[in-house]
Amino acid sequence: HGWMFDGQTPWYAYLTFGQNFWFAKASVGFGGGNIAGITWSLAVEEQFYLTLPIVIRFVSRKSLPYVLGIGVVLAPLIRIALWFALDPAIRAKAVYLLAPCRMDALLLGVLAAIAVRNDTCRNWFVAHRRIIGTGSMVLGAGVLEMIHGKYGSESFLLVSIGYTWVALFYLSLLLLAVTQRGFVARIFRFPALTACGVLAYGIYLFHQLVIGLVFGLVGRASPTFTDLPAAGLTLLACALVFVLARLSWLYFEKPLVSMSHRYHHYAYPAATCEDVAAEPEL
Repeated sequence: HGWMFDGQTPWYAYLTFGQNFWFAKASVGFGGGNIAGITWSLAVEEQFYLTLPIVIRFVSRKSLPYVLGIGVVLAPLIRIALWFALDPAIRAKAVYLLAPCRMDALLLGVLAAIAVRNDTCRNWFVAHRRIIGTGSMVLGAGVLEMIHGKYGSESFLLVSIGYTWVALFYLSLLLLAVTQRGFVARIFRFPALTACGVLAYGIYLFHQLVIGLVFGLVGRASPTFTDLPAAGLTLLACALVFVLARLSWLYFEKPLVSMSHRYHHYAYPAATCEDVAAEPEL
């Protein structure tokens, strides 16, 4: 039980996708310091999926980009406020694990989805690929500097704007992949890579559990590459993770996606860039 759960998070927190709130105030490491702790990101995503439809339902199509943009701006401000308001022992975890602190990345994805589905906006991206490419390189250089500088969770720079900066970098890559035909787009459309992308979240959720079981069954405390048997066990664990993620996709995730496609969703016309620009500021 101890290696799976932290003993501080109640069972109902996992059932209601609220475990990240308990993890944020736990006395142990990020995500509870156990295998189930990795589900903090699942909790954040489910909280996002439950709240975003409400926003879309009650906000007009012209105002929606502005509302989403406000959410993107608010996220780093919330992180900064919590950083100074909370106990230093838990503040780094709180700004990392709580959905309002990470909504900038999620909402940037929604804004991108709105933009690429709009002919005017998509044509602008295609015509200004140099701007997007240059922005992506600048953002990528900033990410490399964060890696080189070893900016960790206790870094105020990472907490304040770093998380948003990283999200913008991945957003730029996404826009290049879906609107351009150049080298970067070809890389991201490579069939093997897209196939792994389908399984990516399953691999993320299962990898700690499988690696822990494989190494635990042979009496090793943690995975290492110190010898040939350890390397073999790691390769075995990787194969098992991939198989488990594939089975999850085929028999659990994909059927749910297919089920959702049976329902007809009302779709209203998307706002053009001109419509958005003409809308008065909120």
